[in-house]
Amino acid sequence: MSLTKKLSQIKASVFTAIATMFAPLSANAALPLQSVTVTGGDYLGAFKSIFINSYGIASMVIAGFVFFVIGVACIHAFWQYQQGKKELSDVGVVAAVGGVILMIVVVLLKQGETVVV
Repeated sequence: MSLTKKLSQIKASVFTAIATMFAPLSANAALPLQSVTVTGGDYLGAFKSIFINSYGIASMVIAGFVFFVIGVACIHAFWQYQQGKKELSDVGVVAAVGGVILMIVVVLLKQGETVVV
């Protein structure tokens, strides 16, 4: 067995060990949900609480999707830089503009949450 093949196997096993070590940590986040209880026939309040919970979950999904799209755009720009189609400054511009867009989306979603409540 060659040395490079052995090193690649070691790298793969170390990466797998690190990935499995940190994988359960991402599932421990508590969602910002309010309990829905109907007291005294207050169904309008129950629907409002359900809507607020739905908005909170939807805003997290939207922000996650925007983060994913910006990450893919940065990776694509870097890939084009590696091929010689773009300059490194273009990759920086994509990352900076993506960060600004992500901040704007998060701020707008948080402002929308105050309107819903």
